[in-house]
Amino acid sequence: YQMGRLLYQKSPVEAIEYLEKALKSGIKDAKKLLAILLLKEAQVLQKNGNHADAFNYFLKSAEYGIKEAQYEVGLYFGKPQDYEHCKVKQNLAKAITWTFAAANQGHPEAECKIGEYYRDGRGIQQDEELSLAWYKKASEHGSLEAQKYLKQLGAEENAQM
Repeated sequence: YQMGRLLYQKSPVEAIEYLEKALKSGIKDAKKLLAILLLKEAQVLQKNGNHADAFNYFLKSAEYGIKEAQYEVGLYFGKPQDYEHCKVKQNLAKAITWTFAAANQGHPEAECKIGEYYRDGRGIQQDEELSLAWYKKASEHGSLEAQKYLKQLGAEENAQM
C-alpha cells in the first residue's frame, strides 16, 4: 500500500499494481486511492486515443463506485462506435445500468443522459414525466445540456399557449 502511495505521481501504472495487491491482501484503504488512480489513468489513455485500455481502466474504477468512471462506461456501452477500436459492443442495458449508477450519485451529465433515455424511449420505457424529472435534477446539478433542453422546452410550451 505504501509503495503504491509513493509511486502515485511518478509511475501510475506501477502504483495501480501495488494498490491492487494491497487491496487483495485486505488493505481497504487502498480502494479509494486505486479507484481515483484508475480514473485518472483512463482519462489520459482516452485523451491519447487509446480507447480499448481506457475502457478497461474506466470499468475497474466504475466497479469501485467512482461516478465519473461509471458515466464513461455507460457512454462506451451506449455508443462504442464513437470510440475507435475500443472493442466494446453496444449494450444499451449495460449503458443504462452504468449511467443510472452515476446518476444516482449526482453526476449531472449522467442525470441528463437518463432524462434523454426516458424522453426517447431508447433502451428503456418512454416516460415524459421521468424524463423531465431527470432533466430538472441534472439542471440543478449544473448540466448545461439539461439547462439548454429545459429552456428550449419552456420556450416551446410558451409558444403553444
